[in-house]
Amino acid sequence: MATKAWEAKVICTNEEKAHLWRTHKIFNKNLPFVIQQMFKMKRGEAGDDKESGQAYKIIFESIGGSQNSIAKMEAVTSLKFKSGKDEDWAKLAKKLTKKKKILFDRFEELPGFSSEFRRKLFEMSFQLISGHEELKKLWEKEHEEWAKEKLKFEESNPNYMRARPILEEFEKEVGTGFTKRRMRWHKYLDFLKSHPELAAWRGEEAVVNPIPAEGQQRIKRAYRSKKMKMEGEEFFKANPELEALDRVHSKYEIEFVRRRAIRKNPDGFRHRPTFTLPSPEKHPAWFSFKKDSTYKNLDTDKCEIQLKVITSDKEEERSPKGYTVFRFKPDKRLKGLKKFRRIHTTHKKTEKEKTFYSFFDKNLQIDREVDIKGVKLIFRPAKPTGTPYLVFTCNIKNKELTPRAKEIKWVESDEKTQKGKYKFPSDLITCAVDLGIRNLGVATIMQMHNGKLPDKPVAVNFISLDEVGLRHIKKHKKEIGKLRSERGQAAKGERSFISLQDHITDMGEDRFKKGAREIVNFAVKHNADVIILERMAGLIPDAEKQKGINRALMEWNRRNLTEWVKMLGKEAGIKVFTVSPHHSSWVCSRCGSLGRRYSVCKDKKTGQVEKRFETVGKLFACPEENCLLEVNADYNASINLHKIFNGNFVRPEKIGKGIYRHRNNEVKFSDIEERIRNRLENLIPNQLEDEIVLQPDELDSLMSPNFMKKR
Repeated sequence: MATKAWEAKVICTNEEKAHLWRTHKIFNKNLPFVIQQMFKMKRGEAGDDKESGQAYKIIFESIGGSQNSIAKMEAVTSLKFKSGKDEDWAKLAKKLTKKKKILFDRFEELPGFSSEFRRKLFEMSFQLISGHEELKKLWEKEHEEWAKEKLKFEESNPNYMRARPILEEFEKEVGTGFTKRRMRWHKYLDFLKSHPELAAWRGEEAVVNPIPAEGQQRIKRAYRSKKMKMEGEEFFKANPELEALDRVHSKYEIEFVRRRAIRKNPDGFRHRPTFTLPSPEKHPAWFSFKKDSTYKNLDTDKCEIQLKVITSDKEEERSPKGYTVFRFKPDKRLKGLKKFRRIHTTHKKTEKEKTFYSFFDKNLQIDREVDIKGVKLIFRPAKPTGTPYLVFTCNIKNKELTPRAKEIKWVESDEKTQKGKYKFPSDLITCAVDLGIRNLGVATIMQMHNGKLPDKPVAVNFISLDEVGLRHIKKHKKEIGKLRSERGQAAKGERSFISLQDHITDMGEDRFKKGAREIVNFAVKHNADVIILERMAGLIPDAEKQKGINRALMEWNRRNLTEWVKMLGKEAGIKVFTVSPHHSSWVCSRCGSLGRRYSVCKDKKTGQVEKRFETVGKLFACPEENCLLEVNADYNASINLHKIFNGNFVRPEKIGKGIYRHRNNEVKFSDIEERIRNRLENLIPNQLEDEIVLQPDELDSLMSPNFMKKR
């Protein structure tokens, strides 16, 4: 089940807008009171005595936040609680109501509200409190791990802990002027010079060496702005023991003291999560309308909806007697609401009419059922003059898995030293994607025959996203860097050129979203049961070792692409697996021998064409005479991902510099490069790297040595 949200701008008069803001304002003004009462119940402080306080605490822990329980919670706040169930909390609630010991009188504290509005107050209170409790649990877990790391550090550095009181005394005297850039500060250097005992923190001689004459000359020749830094560097060069102490002290201060933090825990960890009560403008909690209770008659064709809103500030007129019709305008980029078709059905057992929506998914070419769970009212900005929006939260039914995907099972191994493995159907169709560097990557489709992979893929797709490529992102980053240098250093906490920075972020996000959609659409088109992606955990791509590429590649978050493919694949009924891509681009996909990636480029000085063997080369060559495979490197790696997933891939093992053991043979990269270089001498000189294009429609040409042509 996919959960999505469609946003629509409300088209209304000033009077209707005032009704919407009044509903939002009154909801947020009464919510803090209910939250405070819930916290009293949770802490056992509700009621007049300890007995009633414990009873309310048990009630709070038992009923949870479900819709039926919220209705019962509302009943506990009145003198009319009735329940036929024999649950413990229900018995306690009956006793409290008989003794007329209620949490609060809902008719007195929340006058003039309808039952639907009061239930929403209780529901939101439970949601906010439970969310805060989750944050507290997470904080406590992280704090416990941090305390263990701190204790471990102190036990492993006893010499530093003995010297630390002297450093703490100095920092206490200095006060707020102490910064983490100590080596640029004369006071800190003077302090170290006046305490030679710190030089003996590890048992060495208690002597502070002066800066030698050569160092004094370097300090004298340094620019005025860098003299302090140079002095610190030369001082620590002359006193390596003090440099080691400063390094350990810096690590302890940053990780376990956090002296510069504004808000922190007394022991140095970050501050405990705090609970902020809602307010209409500063910390708004948005009101959600529920179907058949506070909204009805949603018409996606006419873009109309009937909402139950508060139309008066007077207590006796707060409870709305009817529904008000509101028109809305969906976001141009999200026209999903206009594509919804309303369908009426009758429940077989209860014979009640049920209304749901469906829309045609053009990517999957199927009708998908849509269940609109709620409509949230928000204001941008959160002010009476802000623009009201309606956010429709929809649950969209996913496409079922294919019969072959359902047959995939995990089989545990009998041996303790080995992990289990997946068992696949004999005719499984897989789509493997090797993520590229300059372009998005290469996707291939293969179908097993009797559990074995064929020699060639069924289809190939070279995924290129030139519209929002890395060059465009790099261009805007240069632009924003130039603007910031001209503007000068920004004030602390101030962001500069926000719109341009957001545009760069959006371009990167748009890149992986479009790429994920193209990958899933390609898999759907060829009826793939499984999508195979590279597992990025612990992997540093080879391209990051290349100058000029690493920064652009690091900014493109591949993990986001993987997560997006998983989400879209789940909607399409396709299972997504990740496999380790190590050495997938080094091994020949045809014969399994160890080969090399290379590039064909032109030397700028001599003008001669060269074949350079690089870890990020565009091409791949196999040295074996009975194979002689020459293909696109990403295409070769994509085929190998199928074999890794199927368990038929043999990885090379490094045994020395440039020496690997592969298939029980020792192979040297230098020998492989020599054999390939001799065979590549027949390449046409003008077939340079920037002129090489591939022919994805002609699969036979991909497997041929003459697969290159001019652009």
